[in-house]
Formats: sequence, structure tokens, C-alpha cells
Amino acid sequence: CQSSLQFRRRTNNYQHEHSTNGAYFIGKMLWQKGLDELGHLLTKTQQAYGGHLPGIFHIIGDGPHLESISRKFHHLGLDVSFQGRMDHADVPPYRVLINPSKTEVLCTTVSEALAMGKWVILPHHPSNT
Repeated sequence: CQSSLQFRRRTNNYQHEHSTNGAYFIGKMLWQKGLDELGHLLTKTQQAYGGHLPGIFHIIGDGPHLESISRKFHHLGLDVSFQGRMDHADVPPYRVLINPSKTEVLCTTVSEALAMGKWVILPHHPSNT
């Protein structure tokens, strides 16, 4: 299975100098948000780095599928931290947002991350162009 996620970057110095090397997902905990594909991507990345992600991946949000998503990611042995609900403005200054969703209408989270000078990884999909 080949991932449809790709890199998109807009130049903006808003928070770039103060960003850490962390990566995160923020959103409602629903499988429909592409979290299966995120688990697959993180597993492949972890394998490429000798069994560990290059840093802890942070998952921010809550929702009806939180428990099953948490179980699945921990079953996969992923180095992830579930942090609960948080406003995007209050998220620590991680450098990369991964948004695997193919069902976004407005993509506010991606717009906010780009405005903060973050790298964004998202699916190559008409809803993201």
C-alpha cells in the first residue's frame, strides 16, 4: 500500500525559529479522519528508523473513537502520546502537522499550521488543493 500523503510548505517565519522537531496530528478522533493511514505511515517511518520514530508523535484531540485509535496505535508499537483536547494556539511549537484526512471542507487546521510557519503533510486529494 503506497501512501498518498505528500509534503506541502508555505514560507512563513511566524514561529519557525522557535519550533521543536516534534510532529503532531490535531483533530477529532474519528477513523474517517484518515487515522488508519496515519498509523500505516508512522509504522513505515518507525521501521525506517530502526524500530523507533525519530521523536514522539503527538496526537491531540478527543472524540468517539479515541479509545479504539489509542489501542490500535499502541498495538502497532508506535511511539505516540495522546494529549487530549487542546486549542491549536495552545499546542507546543512542534514543527510538522500531519493531517491524513480526505474529508475536510475548510481545512482550518492546515491553514492555522501554515500561518504558524509549520510544515504540513497531507493527502494528495482534491479537497486539499
